[in-house]
Amino acid sequence: MRGYLTLLALVAAAIVTPEIAHCQVSLSPGQDESDYIQADSGTYISGDRLELKGNVVFHTESAFPGVTIEVRADSAFWDEKTGVFSVPGNTDLTVQEYDMGLTGTNLIANLAERTGSMGHVAGSARIDLELFTDETGLIDRRYFRFRGDEPRAHLTGGNLKFYEDEGGRLLFEFHQARITPTDPEDADLCLRVQRLLYAPDDFLSVRNVRVEAQGLTLGYIPRFKTKLRKGRGIVSFNVPLPGHNDEDGFYIKQATFIDTGKVSGDIYTDYYSRNDEFWADAFVYTDPSENSRIGLHFGRNRTADRWEERVGKTTRYDFYGWQKLKLDWPLIQQVTLGANIAEFKQDIPEITSRSNHGYLELTTPAFRLDHDVRLLASFGAYYYDYSFGDNEFLALRSRLKLAKSTPWGIDSVEFAHADKFGGSPFRFDDDFPENMLVATKNFQALPHLTGRVSAAYDFDLKNFDSLIVGLSKEFKSYYLGLNYDFARASTGVEVALKF
Repeated sequence: MRGYLTLLALVAAAIVTPEIAHCQVSLSPGQDESDYIQADSGTYISGDRLELKGNVVFHTESAFPGVTIEVRADSAFWDEKTGVFSVPGNTDLTVQEYDMGLTGTNLIANLAERTGSMGHVAGSARIDLELFTDETGLIDRRYFRFRGDEPRAHLTGGNLKFYEDEGGRLLFEFHQARITPTDPEDADLCLRVQRLLYAPDDFLSVRNVRVEAQGLTLGYIPRFKTKLRKGRGIVSFNVPLPGHNDEDGFYIKQATFIDTGKVSGDIYTDYYSRNDEFWADAFVYTDPSENSRIGLHFGRNRTADRWEERVGKTTRYDFYGWQKLKLDWPLIQQVTLGANIAEFKQDIPEITSRSNHGYLELTTPAFRLDHDVRLLASFGAYYYDYSFGDNEFLALRSRLKLAKSTPWGIDSVEFAHADKFGGSPFRFDDDFPENMLVATKNFQALPHLTGRVSAAYDFDLKNFDSLIVGLSKEFKSYYLGLNYDFARASTGVEVALKF
């Protein structure tokens, strides 16, 4: 009798919860057929909860605008009421637009809240070479060098969360991850990251990073951030940069980046050991568009005048804004204009003055002379009005640049000329040599040793503003070396990652 009742229960369950062969579910019925779930079979196990088995494919193009996410697994669950898709075992996740492929376990994706998570993550993402282009459009391989046309960054370990921020931007947040520029099993350099935040085509931010080379810890970075936008200077002041010169002794330059919604803050700090000096310079700004900015600048920094003598600068306030306009004209490709309203104090000689500054820059397209050779020209007008002595200063600057791409960086020759009228009470504003020649040459000295020579010669002062020679040794995943500036008697580090 008991076996008979069990058989009746099984028959009833089969009638109530029939198996659907070649199951396909539309995630947005009647609206968007590009969002769907497919499987060899599906069974409703309770209410609106569907169990999927065999070649499961979860495909969505609308959950995160501009991004196609696809998940593949052997089995999964779909809750039609809550909009939650889950995979209890192993799964593959891809983001097609960025050629990102990840594997992991226990994936959960909530379409209603636009969030998700996955554990034990491993995978890789394609690196867009155009992120490393300079103003000529050539790829600059000085800091990043590539084995082929499809370089990838690799990630292993840790957990993943993905979600949408206030602006609708897709964010990937990794925890306790290991990042390598080559296959993890063959890499001799890696970054062990406590937290990594990645916004495709926008920015990359990491916290508490330990740099390891050949099993040894080389350093620790509390925070690193860079903007993943073309021509934005991807390596400028992102990590602690040590150096040495005769005037300051050992020094370290560092930057901290803060983002809160649409407002960002960049804080640049310099430490000089000889006099135990600590300088901090802060920029708080918002970008109304990708090619415009409005902000406030304040703090202290130290720069050099035209004679390469140190000058201290205190910015009490500096309200600034700039706008870049892209044009499709035969001879003008970009127009940059901006304005500053500020008050500065100079240390030696001690001068304080208000300053109203405006500028306009015109840049030609990068004319292609060969497949890896470009020619570029620009013209700019820079006007300053001061309260100190009612001074005015106008500089008209033009420059011509010839550049060639090489596997180790961009070789270039640039000549700049400036016509100046009036004068500035500050030593730091008149940074316009009347005639300046700047050149850089990258080369391979030996099969695993690369070099760089760069110079800036001031024809009017008849001296070199800089004369740098650097050498780097190649390892599996990176290049590492030193450089020396003979004009400034300073030493720096040469680093390049291999992908």
